[in-house]
Amino acid sequence: MVLITALTLLSAFSQMVAGQMPSQSPAADSRLTISIWSDIAPGSGGRPQDDDASVQPTMTAYLPDESKSNGTAVIVCPGGAFRALSNEESVALWLNQQGIAAFVLRYHLLDPRSGGRGGMGQIPRNLEIKNANANPEPNNKELAKVVRLATADGRQAINIVRQNAEKWKINPKRIGIIGFSAGGGVAVGSVLESRPENRPDFVATLYGPALVDVNVPADAPHLFIAVAADHMPVSAGCVALYNVWKAAGKSAELHVYSDGRAGFSMRKQGLTSDLWYEQLYSWMKVRGFCD
Repeated sequence: MVLITALTLLSAFSQMVAGQMPSQSPAADSRLTISIWSDIAPGSGGRPQDDDASVQPTMTAYLPDESKSNGTAVIVCPGGAFRALSNEESVALWLNQQGIAAFVLRYHLLDPRSGGRGGMGQIPRNLEIKNANANPEPNNKELAKVVRLATADGRQAINIVRQNAEKWKINPKRIGIIGFSAGGGVAVGSVLESRPENRPDFVATLYGPALVDVNVPADAPHLFIAVAADHMPVSAGCVALYNVWKAAGKSAELHVYSDGRAGFSMRKQGLTSDLWYEQLYSWMKVRGFCD
């Protein structure tokens, strides 16, 4: 969720589709960037689609070779404290190697022109966590707004992928969402107010606890959590999220590595946290989301 430094903005986009779905073949779509809201995005203040990156959400498709495709798709939500987005292309490419379609989400960020505070910087280790809500600034209205908008982006991304499942050779019942750091909060939040058409079939969060109160829905999907124990208080928030999910009688798996520091993603550190993506893939196979 937090403490990611030296972040880079998501890489430049090869194509932009405004207000309509792409018409190319799956191969041509494999690096297509899609505006997930037609015309004006919620929260944009009426600004046009190309006006400001902080309020114009998109997702970039990374489709696997058809010979490898297993019909599973994952929305990837990068981290960045709602101020920038980390580059998780390596995650998307790894998913492709497993035959999984990946869609990297560029969700709402704090508007740098607002001059307001927000974003999640240094967090006190003694952060109070209630209802599995590990938001470090629960009274920050600007941050609360961007969290709402970003989670709506997550649901809309799922909706678009499900609508185009046949075209992209995706099983509409095997669409998940995975988030890193703040993106983990987006992924979890996207589940909490979802409807059947935009509800993910599984959710995974890497060092990203909930940023809102967690009221586990009756049809909550399978949940996978991975975090390093020395990433406090993020690890405490992830444990709280797991406990709430299990208390509701829902499927959840938690990996707390002894160390790994913040923002490890696909970066090798010679630690047990290096294994998280292998464990995620095994979990997906056991749950029936990979062949």
